[in-house]
Amino acid sequence: MAEMHALCRDGLQALDAALDPARPPEHDVLARATRCIAGYRDYLIERTRDGDAHACGLLAQTNALLSEIVAAEFPLVGVRRDRIQQAREDYQRLVSAG
Repeated sequence: MAEMHALCRDGLQALDAALDPARPPEHDVLARATRCIAGYRDYLIERTRDGDAHACGLLAQTNALLSEIVAAEFPLVGVRRDRIQQAREDYQRLVSAG
């Protein structure tokens, strides 16, 4: 469980780094955040397979969050800070609810 908390914390830190106004968003920190969110999703998949109904609801939200962060990372032009901010807020809610 401590490993999962560290993974979630790392994902939030990566999103914070992407939102840092002192530097332009970088795809590497967004990729790190995506990997962390995917790791959280995998954790929720395991819990869902073990019959955890709460994890099942969080899993659907996490899948939506992954779509949101990928769309922020690979827009047609530039990086969308508003989507990154929304993804960060959504991820914080998911981590808190988990």
